[in-house]
Amino acid sequence: LLKALKAIFSYKNFTIITIGYLVMWVAFTFFNTAQVYYITNLLGLGDAWVTIVTVISIGVGVCTYPLVNILARKVGKKPMLLGACITYVLLYGAIYSYRFVVGLIGGPAFAISIGLVIAMPIAITNIIPAAMFADLAQYDSIKSGENRAGMFLAARNFANKLCQSFVVVVCALLLGKGVDGTGSATSEGIQATALVAMIFVGCALFIYFFYNDKEISEAIRKANEAKE
Repeated sequence: LLKALKAIFSYKNFTIITIGYLVMWVAFTFFNTAQVYYITNLLGLGDAWVTIVTVISIGVGVCTYPLVNILARKVGKKPMLLGACITYVLLYGAIYSYRFVVGLIGGPAFAISIGLVIAMPIAITNIIPAAMFADLAQYDSIKSGENRAGMFLAARNFANKLCQSFVVVVCALLLGKGVDGTGSATSEGIQATALVAMIFVGCALFIYFFYNDKEISEAIRKANEAKE
């Protein structure tokens, strides 16, 4: 086990994508954890709006899956992932500055915008990282002659579970730090979750810049041509 882990983490690109994936999913999980507070507390909307925003984000996100696959082939996986991270940064920044945004377009319009804006980044972060890990596993197989795809998948899943556990703890601490006399979370505590998430996804954006997508794609292309 230790030998296999050492082998897969010896690839710089795998280390980069794993760390970036971990940090990015921290930010993404923050949205899932604190979404109900963003809608009901910050925007002052009813619980039904949480369902509306969720349905919009998932529905539109699923519809963009084919577009994500097409764009990934045309522009590459790395630019798609960078674009998703930039969108997350802007979205979390808007949530943090919710008073300004609500003053411009109103609470209901902002809630709908959240669902629409986050839809495609959700699709990208569900598709592209998994495809990158698959590419890395294939790259490893080409270079080493061994199939360690299971180790790559296990490392990715471990990173995912780790960040989910981290967010549950940190989000609860941030919300608990900003409670009022009734024990309810205050807008300051909820805003803090958006700020922390924005910082994390900004870090992920920086980390992904060092991922060499061309090296992996070129090695796979040459291997496929050799087989043909």
